Amino acid sequence: MNTINEISLQNQQDFWSMLYIRLAASLRDVCGRRGAETLRRALRQMAEEEGAALRGRCEKDGTAADLLTLYAPGTDCFADPRMRRNVITAEPQIRCWEVHTCPAADLWYNEGLPGLGQIFCEEYQRGLVRGFGGGKGQLNLTKKLTVRRTNGTRPDNHCCFSAYLRAANMDDAQIETAFGPGRTRSAAVPDAAASVKSLTVRTLCYVTDRAEQDFGKEGLCAVSEGLRALVEPTERMLRHYAEMTLSADLGQFTAKNLPLALDGSDAIWDEYAGGKAKHLFLTVFAGPLRERLGLG
Repeated sequence: MNTINEISLQNQQDFWSMLYIRLAASLRDVCGRRGAETLRRALRQMAEEEGAALRGRCEKDGTAADLLTLYAPGTDCFADPRMRRNVITAEPQIRCWEVHTCPAADLWYNEGLPGLGQIFCEEYQRGLVRGFGGGKGQLNLTKKLTVRRTNGTRPDNHCCFSAYLRAANMDDAQIETAFGPGRTRSAAVPDAAASVKSLTVRTLCYVTDRAEQDFGKEGLCAVSEGLRALVEPTERMLRHYAEMTLSADLGQFTAKNLPLALDGSDAIWDEYAGGKAKHLFLTVFAGPLRERLGLG
């Protein structure tokens, strides 16, 4: 049984999953095979900069910049109550874990686009470890929930990740930052809704910037087409769950079940200089969605 708050978080996570896969599909359709590489580069940059920023905070406040710190906020999977993971090894230099249920993988598979979904898992976790480790981190993904074979062989029934941040690969300064004596650990628990909001804005901003850099107006067109394709399934999701939860006020329900405000009032846009991404979000997606929902 899901609580009202859990349903809200699940809808926010599903919105991000839909946003990502439609941006990915649009880049592929509009820009061809090079569009997939643009997607990978955007995700890689996004994750590496996130990891590097976390490492910078560790250096500033004396926190141990090791894998225990990197994955303490739950960065090994999505902030979603439907996620089920099994951590096999959790050490300063090694982390191995399995993901057994993933709503994003299910959604991407049901959309018929598991390969494009898999790109996120490959690039994001790898970039996060590399950015956090100053280029020294490594990550392997050996099994994938998005792989569902039809040739008679057994499909993967979980994702299997392994991350490494080896002292043997670091210089003395890096070793001190990661494993030096006297380093503290943060006990802060991240806010799940804030995590989804941040992931949504960052995904749209980084993909928009990289698409424009690689393809110019054609890249911006690809982002626009992806956002346009997002309107109808978002409306369908919101109306369905508003009805299922007996929510009479569709405007209030929408505000609680989408990670971003439809009027662009979230301050997080400014953190990533998301001017063009925000403009496209408001004009191509938010405006038409508000009209379809009858929100003015």
